[in-house]
Amino acid sequence: VRGVGPSQDMILGRAQDERIAHLGVAQGMSGSPVYVDGKLVGALSSSWSFTKEPLFGITPVHQMAEEANWGAVQAEPRSSLPFPHPGPGAESRAETPSERLRRGPSGARPRGDLSPDPGFSPISSPLVLSGFDRSLVRLTADLLEPWGFRVMEGGSGGGTQAGGEIEAGATLGVRLAGGDANMTAIGAVTWVDGDRVYGWGHPFFQMGDVEMPMVTGYIHTIVASQMLSFKLGSGGDLVGTVTNDRRSGISGRLGESPRLTQFDLRVNRNGESRDFHYEIIRHATLGPTLVGIVAANSVLAGAGTFGEETVRFTQRIVLDDGRDTVVETLISGDQTVAQVVDLLSQATSVIATNPFERVQVDRIEAELTYEPGIRVGSLTTLSLDDDTPRPGETVRGSYTIRDYRGEETRHRFAIPLPADAKEARYLLLVADSRTAEQFEAERAPRDYAPRTLNEFLDRIRRLKQTDEIHLHLYRQSDGVLIDGRPLADLPPSMLSVLRGAARSGSQEELPAELVADQRHNVGRFLQGGHSILFEVRKETP
Repeated sequence: VRGVGPSQDMILGRAQDERIAHLGVAQGMSGSPVYVDGKLVGALSSSWSFTKEPLFGITPVHQMAEEANWGAVQAEPRSSLPFPHPGPGAESRAETPSERLRRGPSGARPRGDLSPDPGFSPISSPLVLSGFDRSLVRLTADLLEPWGFRVMEGGSGGGTQAGGEIEAGATLGVRLAGGDANMTAIGAVTWVDGDRVYGWGHPFFQMGDVEMPMVTGYIHTIVASQMLSFKLGSGGDLVGTVTNDRRSGISGRLGESPRLTQFDLRVNRNGESRDFHYEIIRHATLGPTLVGIVAANSVLAGAGTFGEETVRFTQRIVLDDGRDTVVETLISGDQTVAQVVDLLSQATSVIATNPFERVQVDRIEAELTYEPGIRVGSLTTLSLDDDTPRPGETVRGSYTIRDYRGEETRHRFAIPLPADAKEARYLLLVADSRTAEQFEAERAPRDYAPRTLNEFLDRIRRLKQTDEIHLHLYRQSDGVLIDGRPLADLPPSMLSVLRGAARSGSQEELPAELVADQRHNVGRFLQGGHSILFEVRKETP
């Protein structure tokens, strides 16, 4: 059948074996070699839903061989969006890796979709989850089935004896995540040429050049179904690296070990700690999502719940060249599992898709400390003792925090004014981390618009903590912003020159100068912000 795709053909076949006539073409048979007169003609790769005969499509072997030698690499997605704060009511400023994956490829429909379809579709590859909490199987299915997988629960194949030799017709798996839980997609080997292995007859994610673990597999049985039969199997031993993921199949080399992201997670709860270790494929979109899924599995395995909890969160991300950054925050509410998963995924994603350098994440170290109950507070009032302080005096006042039960606590503050403080209008902002960050981003945008990867990592490291209250004292200033950098209190002559000169960079008026900055830990996730305007005046002679 010519032209089933751009420069792609398909061979149409009908099975005569009684077993295939009974089972139909089962999910997991992708890549099974098809011979005519002893010669390999291609790989079983596609089928039709609800056929009355065991018809199937075969990907011609020459297409698989030609595409395996292509050198094109699919560009990985890039992002210049800032890293979002977590917490109740927090809105993500960037589409999450999970959201991107959930869309699937353009115009995609699940390869296991049972709705009527006049065309053939590639045979779904079973994606076996071993060691996962059952509640995560459906979540993983929602994320990955649009890409053509049938997500199912599985177990191990029995230790190092799992699987067998890599040879034509044998099970060929691709491991997405390994360690304390395992996630492996299963297909079949089409042929082996020395240390080169070819299989599946259709793409995995069609990502071009890749680096993923090639593993053996173990098929427990084939489950017959009137809808779609499927192989029930498990991933086996690491035997090499999948290096190509093309339209007409996957290929790789035996003996080579892929580079993977090491993920270590410690969960502290009720005075006890549990450590988990995973190895995740390196991919800018899929990798961060897998980090979130296995992290959720660890939380649930560590007696995690979907109840009301507070989590102290620390995550360190280390790149291949040794550069690193750290994210620390506090999360509280009745959706902490989802928030932890999103935070782990997004922190990894914004670095893997940074707009400055192509990087690889070498390892991720995270620690979660759980405490019972919700610890959320709202800033309700702000007041000053004296709204006309003098230079050298101290700005004193108080603010009130109300917890989620309605109980209020009053807190005092004191901000010294310099002896040479200028007479001007001042603004005191007392706010949560998000509001304080927004004010500072508007006042000094250059500090919030990194231009190198090092600045980007430092910006993440300096994110304000969600369990702190921030006190910022601003003064109205005669100054300008040059390319986002504040120049405050300039002499009138300098202001006149800068405002009148033609510049290649951007320039605008500087609304305020930051005079003082304090932060105080309040032991809970804080929300809200208040501000007060006041005058600083010198004594009248």
